[in-house]
Amino acid sequence: MTRPSPQPPTRADEEVFRLEGRIAPSTIEQRVIQPLPATLQHYAARLDSEWQRAITLYQQLQLQDTFVYVAASFAYAQLPLGTTFEMVFPLKRPQAAVQSQSRLVAVIAEWAPLPMPFVDAGHRSICLLDFPHGIPRIIHELPLVEQFAQVSLDEQVGLSSQATWRVIMQKHLQHSE
Repeated sequence: MTRPSPQPPTRADEEVFRLEGRIAPSTIEQRVIQPLPATLQHYAARLDSEWQRAITLYQQLQLQDTFVYVAASFAYAQLPLGTTFEMVFPLKRPQAAVQSQSRLVAVIAEWAPLPMPFVDAGHRSICLLDFPHGIPRIIHELPLVEQFAQVSLDEQVGLSSQATWRVIMQKHLQHSE
């Protein structure tokens, strides 16, 4: 499988990785892990070394208490495994942000239960995030979802860099004056 072409650059305030909800490990077991052997067999001839590496890493993962599976909304850009974020906040209330380091550990394609080496720009995905200093309450409070598009934008949470969050806050303050 090939790498998609890059998307046009985004404005700083658009560089928010939006999370729709948490996904229970039992759902991951049923929808990803159990069908994975058949999925791999189906796609085997199309998987390049980068995809093979992502699959191997996923199969070798040891889940930690600081990991959480999430349904991620349409990505603003292609985000490779290892991408980090510094802030987490309700999309409709950026002033309620908390500083919390997080890292993208694994990505499962929206269209097939297949580990990927990146979040594909413009697509939804199931992601495994690591919050090494503990999962923040705002993430714990995300609703459990079984599929995409089960929650309103008002319930979604964003992950971003501090710089992106500052731009969002500046715009938020300008609009509230």
